[in-house]
Amino acid sequence: MQIKIWYMNKKGWRLFGGNLSEMTLQRKNQTHPLLRPTVATLEDTHTLLMTLERAEIPRVRKEHESLDDVFAWMQGENWSPNGEARPLIAAKGLFHTSMSVGDVMDYGGEYYMVAPLGFELIQ
Repeated sequence: MQIKIWYMNKKGWRLFGGNLSEMTLQRKNQTHPLLRPTVATLEDTHTLLMTLERAEIPRVRKEHESLDDVFAWMQGENWSPNGEARPLIAAKGLFHTSMSVGDVMDYGGEYYMVAPLGFELIQ
């Protein structure tokens, strides 16, 4: 299985940045709908950073990798401990090495956005 990693680009930050940081509070209050990425508009707000093979991801659980394992692997100190990712990040016009809130992974054909706590399936 391949796992595609999508990082939020500048347009995504302008659209979602502050909104995503308030996601937990808004979900609790349900005062207004959340502005969030969708699969249909993902290429506008996110940039495909890379495609990983499952075998590349160190596992926390022995039986299979999980979303948490992918997130842990995509922290800069793990996949780019000596700054190896800087040229890739710059070439793609991105500005962060570590996966963070708002970034998305295509995990087995389902798209999950990193939320302030855990992951949210996006449509």
